[in-house]
Amino acid sequence: MHQWNTEDIGSAVAISPNGKLVLSCGLRESIDLFDVQSGKVIRNMEGHQRKITCFAISPDSRFALSGADNGEIRLWELDNGRCHASLKGHSERVSSVEFCPDGKLALSGSWDKSARLWSLDSRQSIRVFEGHSGNVTDACVSPDSRLAVTSGFDASVRIWDMNTGKCLSELPGHQAKTMSVAISGNGKCLVSGDAAGQLAVSDLPFTKLKTMGPFSPGISKVHLSEDGMAVLIGLQNGALWSLNLATQDATMLFQMTGRLPEHLPMDFGFSVSKDGHYMICTRALSAAIVNLGGETKKSFFGKLFSFGSK
Repeated sequence: MHQWNTEDIGSAVAISPNGKLVLSCGLRESIDLFDVQSGKVIRNMEGHQRKITCFAISPDSRFALSGADNGEIRLWELDNGRCHASLKGHSERVSSVEFCPDGKLALSGSWDKSARLWSLDSRQSIRVFEGHSGNVTDACVSPDSRLAVTSGFDASVRIWDMNTGKCLSELPGHQAKTMSVAISGNGKCLVSGDAAGQLAVSDLPFTKLKTMGPFSPGISKVHLSEDGMAVLIGLQNGALWSLNLATQDATMLFQMTGRLPEHLPMDFGFSVSKDGHYMICTRALSAAIVNLGGETKKSFFGKLFSFGSK
């Protein structure tokens, strides 16, 4: 097993689409790039002045985006750690960043109640999606880059036209803060999860179909498989569940246990490789890279947590 410095593990993490690299921000303003096979830090990237809150890695695994508490987004080249641009437009915490499938555009969500579409060539915001009455918690792009989906503290999920910035629809179903949204790789399924543990499932054209749950004590993040048949559900208590949407069978993959000091965030974050084989999951002082077939490939255990399979 390779050990990471657990004092530097935070909830903002990303694994590259090719499954070879991991980004972690820790509890600092700098970024560590890890090699999955060796578990070693390849390089450290500095430049942010405030806590880093989210990451994304480009489809070709060459570039990365990082968002911070002060609204800044940075574009990095992973081969050399160079910062190519500082993208400024959000006025508050950046909660989500994502590359569009072509790698030339990016979508971000923010606690300033908006989402933004960015041109990575011009380094400019080219569209603003406004309409949420609360913090935007997550944002994702459909595989054909025609639609953007956002979630917010106002308990809503909104569907946007990427070309016009118009809100096409608002999905009902959530009664609590909506924390996360995800679209399947085939573009046929949308899921969203809220702080009360409710999971909403929709299909094209994103007409609400059903809700499932509650998953206690509340959902912090969701991720859909490429075929839209299974969803990973991260809970606020550090549990990770897998749900088969066809059979509605749910299985707990593991549980991060232990008591957190009051000054540490309760966020539970994870990121899944494009092929669906590996994921990195983290919560405060502990992180692990997991083979979704069931084998823990590399484990990074802090003093406060342990993993238990069920």
